[in-house]
Amino acid sequence: MKYVVLLLSFFCLWPCQGQDYAHWDKKYLLKSYRKLIAEENAYLVQVKKTEKPPHDYFRFDTYRMRGKFMGKERPIDPAIMQSMKVVCWAFPGSLLKPAQLDGLIKKEFLFNVEGGEVWMPIEKMLETHMHQEVKVGEDVTLYCLFLNDHRLNHKLYNTLMISEFKR
Repeated sequence: MKYVVLLLSFFCLWPCQGQDYAHWDKKYLLKSYRKLIAEENAYLVQVKKTEKPPHDYFRFDTYRMRGKFMGKERPIDPAIMQSMKVVCWAFPGSLLKPAQLDGLIKKEFLFNVEGGEVWMPIEKMLETHMHQEVKVGEDVTLYCLFLNDHRLNHKLYNTLMISEFKR
């Protein structure tokens, strides 16, 4: 586990060491937050209408988007953390092991994205950098791991976990 955290630290901090963000921009598709959420909500409605019985659905992807740093933080909501773990569990080998999230994510930061407030989990190693490098009210590019948890007897979770940022 130490090696995974070390490897994640390397890749997350590498651009901060004077590198450009071209590799991040290639890997993280530029996406409208509103469009992403609308697409996920539309899919949920479609599944409930057409699938008998409806099925559980999990998805992950990588996106980047602009957001205004609001300077507020809070401990991660336990329901959000559990949802993130469920998605990681659903894709063994493609994502972190669910237990690894406990050491990686501790807080959520508030951003204004396309006119709406969005709480986003942030990797622990980025918390201090965000506060030191980004002024409250400043727009930043957020490189996020998108985790979608659609279990039929639960709330729909669309979580954007910040893996890197750029001023």
